[in-house]
Amino acid sequence: MAAAAAAALLLSAPLGMVVDPACAAPAVRLSRILPMMPAVSPEAAAERVVQFAADVGPSQLAWVPSSDVFTGDAEAVRSVERLAFLAGGSQWAWTEGGAPPQQLQPAAAAPVETHAVSAPAELAAVGGGEVWVRDLDAGGSAPVLSVAGADGAGGLLALSSGRFLLASGGGRLLLLEQDEGLEGLGGIGGRPPEWQALELLPDGALGGPLRSLCVSSTEDELFFAAGGAVLRAPLTAEARLAASPEPFVSTAPSDAAALATDAQRNLYVCVDEGVRVFDEQGEESLVISTPAPATGVCFGRFGGSSLSTLFVGAADSIWALPTQVQGAEASRSFRFLKQIEKQVQAQRHENW
Repeated sequence: MAAAAAAALLLSAPLGMVVDPACAAPAVRLSRILPMMPAVSPEAAAERVVQFAADVGPSQLAWVPSSDVFTGDAEAVRSVERLAFLAGGSQWAWTEGGAPPQQLQPAAAAPVETHAVSAPAELAAVGGGEVWVRDLDAGGSAPVLSVAGADGAGGLLALSSGRFLLASGGGRLLLLEQDEGLEGLGGIGGRPPEWQALELLPDGALGGPLRSLCVSSTEDELFFAAGGAVLRAPLTAEARLAASPEPFVSTAPSDAAALATDAQRNLYVCVDEGVRVFDEQGEESLVISTPAPATGVCFGRFGGSSLSTLFVGAADSIWALPTQVQGAEASRSFRFLKQIEKQVQAQRHENW
């Protein structure tokens, strides 16, 4: 198995290591004179944090926040934060501190095609038409549902409402949600409500496969990487499309791969030359050039940053770049929000 063979060669790059010129660090250049401070400074120095065997590249980068548990005396028991990614059809997780990334135990026989952060310390993944959720702290996983025609999934997106958007097949977009009719009753016989898949876009609606999905920080806009373009559509609070997707930016002649957004509504698009950054109007502001096509991008923490580090995957490496913006919030699922609400209420009662 390619991933198993690569495991022995997987490592975290020590500081000061000699870098192969063919794997030179990413560099930032401005595309135009900007009226304000750029999202990433041209002087930003990239640091390689993970290096692979050359034939196994990282993709689908996702920052997984910790699941802090607060006690009555305001002390916190912290779980670690992780950078998750795919390589060779397997999920991997890296934590800051020098240890090599760890390959996560397969939750299904099929290779993982796409994944997303569904809650703190929790990853949802898709493979072979199956969707499952993995608890990174406890180490277990649980199936969510089987989705007919979900083979070849191109992107999974978790929303703060607890819903998922899944791009699959030839461009099909599905909404995965729990049956609201049963949720208020606690399911049937005390069981959790059943999940269901609703089709938002049929196969071929966008003229080709969807390679990645991304939502704005306020979750009111949805971005699709489809061929040599990124499309945009307004998104309702119920995770429905308020209008048909329309072209937002062109990435031709390169295909758009992975997407990310920040709190200032900038869009980060992985292409052959690196990562192109567009503002809210679709104007390119800067390019982060990489020595090979960029395969993954996400915001996270590194060296104590507050979701202001941009991680970029290219060739055999993952790089960390400091930015001057905050990344869009990592997923805050409905379950987690309820958990925090209960904890806050419990603390208030203890203080009364």
